Amino acid sequence: MDNNVFEAPESDLTIDETLNMEKADRGTRLGAVIIDTIVMIFLVVPIILFSEIFTSGIYFDGYLSEVLSGLLGIVVFALINYKLLVTNGQTIGKKALNIRIIDEQTGKLARGYSLLTRYGFYFFVVYIPFVGWIISFVNALFIFGDEKKCIHDKLANTIVVKT
Repeated sequence: MDNNVFEAPESDLTIDETLNMEKADRGTRLGAVIIDTIVMIFLVVPIILFSEIFTSGIYFDGYLSEVLSGLLGIVVFALINYKLLVTNGQTIGKKALNIRIIDEQTGKLARGYSLLTRYGFYFFVVYIPFVGWIISFVNALFIFGDEKKCIHDKLANTIVVKT
């Protein structure tokens, strides 16, 4: 027997930082999405209208036009939120409402793969023909679960917490 009764007990001394963080409530998360959407509307719609003036002679299929507008939206979102997301785990709306995205495993700011997975799902699922809008709607409904996590949170292993 290798048990030494005089040996100091061993225990895991790592601190789970997520235990001390309070999850953002559903209303605050919704408010952040609304703020982000308003910012995007004020930035993207004028660009789309301006670009239509110069492409009025070019015919784009309705779906292709939507995809191009969506890609433009993603680029604008990335341009205005990249620094905030990487340094604070926040978008403009999240910063305004004092919430942030963290990695569920480490309790640290979500970065790289987590953010790409989270926003990749969030932005691209709507472009799946016929079912994209349903998946997007179901994604949002997951916020009403006990974990307060949407599908994009689950896929990226992220949580949104108060700052």
